[in-house]
Amino acid sequence: MSVRKSDEKLRDVLRHGATDPFAFEAFVDAWNSFFEVPSASSGELENEAGVALEQIEESLNTDIVAPQIRRMLNAFSNPAFVVRRDGIVLAQNLTAMGRLKVDPGDRIDALPIGLIGGATFGDYLGELFSRNEKDRDVEFCRAVVAPDDKAVTIATFVPGSANAAPKSAIVFAIDPSWPAGLVVLLKEAFGLTDAEAAVLQAFMQGDDLVTIAKARDRSWATIKTQLHTIMTKVGVTTQADLMRNALALSQFQTDIGDMASLARHPHRKRVNLLRDAGRSVEVVLAGDLRGKLVVFLPDATLFTFTAEAEEQFRTAGLCVASIARPGYGGSDPTSNPDYVAAMGEDIMALLDQLGTKRAVLMAHSTSTGYAYRLGGLIAERLEKMVLLSTLVPVPYYGSAGINSPWAGALLRGAQASPRLFKVMVSAGLKTWKVIGSRRFATMQLRANPEDVTLATNPQYLEEQDAAVASISAQGIEHAIPDLMIATRDWADWARACKTPVTLFHGAKNPVAPIDPVRAFAADYPDLIDLVEVSEGGFMVAVSHAQQLMDILAS
Repeated sequence: MSVRKSDEKLRDVLRHGATDPFAFEAFVDAWNSFFEVPSASSGELENEAGVALEQIEESLNTDIVAPQIRRMLNAFSNPAFVVRRDGIVLAQNLTAMGRLKVDPGDRIDALPIGLIGGATFGDYLGELFSRNEKDRDVEFCRAVVAPDDKAVTIATFVPGSANAAPKSAIVFAIDPSWPAGLVVLLKEAFGLTDAEAAVLQAFMQGDDLVTIAKARDRSWATIKTQLHTIMTKVGVTTQADLMRNALALSQFQTDIGDMASLARHPHRKRVNLLRDAGRSVEVVLAGDLRGKLVVFLPDATLFTFTAEAEEQFRTAGLCVASIARPGYGGSDPTSNPDYVAAMGEDIMALLDQLGTKRAVLMAHSTSTGYAYRLGGLIAERLEKMVLLSTLVPVPYYGSAGINSPWAGALLRGAQASPRLFKVMVSAGLKTWKVIGSRRFATMQLRANPEDVTLATNPQYLEEQDAAVASISAQGIEHAIPDLMIATRDWADWARACKTPVTLFHGAKNPVAPIDPVRAFAADYPDLIDLVEVSEGGFMVAVSHAQQLMDILAS
């Protein structure tokens, strides 16, 4: 592609696509195509970049579904979505992800759900959005799910106010296969007879009175009387209120299950470290809480670990302490102008509080640059450093191909100008939060299918979501210098490092190619030991977990 054509393409995307998370892939492709042209100059793009940055910052919360809404969706055992007014899916729960293969950015009409009566899902939602605020309520309709035409009840809630038009709706697809214990709960909660409980269950499954009467070999009048009796016992006057109350009890049962799911992390404990002037530092301990201490520096992709990994830490006798950096997660910002020195002070305070003289320092991907600086600043408190899927100083990349689109775009943006880099960071993090970790990870790791499989495991996705929530909890501006460090030449930090380093790196890593890592390690033979995993990728810490445990415990 010529310089002019690539310039025009990028300009167009900067003007129209930088703020749209669902156009992010095209934005990154145009960006990388532009900077791959040897004679390309970024100078003339500065104005467009400035406008795009202002638009991104203004729209930063647009289309981002609040974490509490996401948690609410995941507490529901049936498929659930948040749908934008134009029919775009903004969020979905794990059940919808697994059963219906839904991702943010999909159109609601593309789902394998057909409304009984022939209306499209989009038209149905459009009619609900158009109603006056006082007429809005939970609406119910019947639908079937392909490929087996299984009947479901669709419950849709369009929140809004008299002063603002609704922007999104929450949609639940209620599966007829209700939990077996729910009928017992319904009977006990409302004092129903066996017959009344059976009628209510059929009603909740979406059956009309004629169908219920036929199935139970009763007259329509008898079933109508039973339903009226049920409504009286429940204390409601409409069928919609009856559905809501029964759903509330179903949600209670789901919440109990959700509380029980906390037992999936029996080897995890959250604590707050109190620092000078009342500053708080968030720490998550995992594994054997009395074991060998490993301090972990999180990054945008990894903060806490899956239950399986925490069990592996426990078995290996390791206590892994994930410490949120200043301005991340629940850690207060620091007034120390030397950001990395403040991180070192937090780590030493943690070691002092735990009564540990020395610990292993572990870091992942974009946080690995900081580790080298810490390896010089607090060397006396560190036994060794283990760096996972490491990045290396920028000069080592040379012409090496980075096969992860966003990582490559960040590197090119950092080399071009601070403003262009900030545009790519802001657009990328917003996109990640909107489209979710599964789709974003698939986009970035597509060069290595095994990485995609591991990164899109539901348990790991939960931890990725926690990581991106942590990095942006106090504003995306905290992430910009963090990612800038990852894309600069920090070889001076490596030269000043006094702590032995083990690099645990996959040869198939699409984010950080193996050749630059080999070259970097070869330049520091007395400092760095490279453990190269021939079949590993970016997710090497998951795919070769036992090998990592052995390195940490040695």
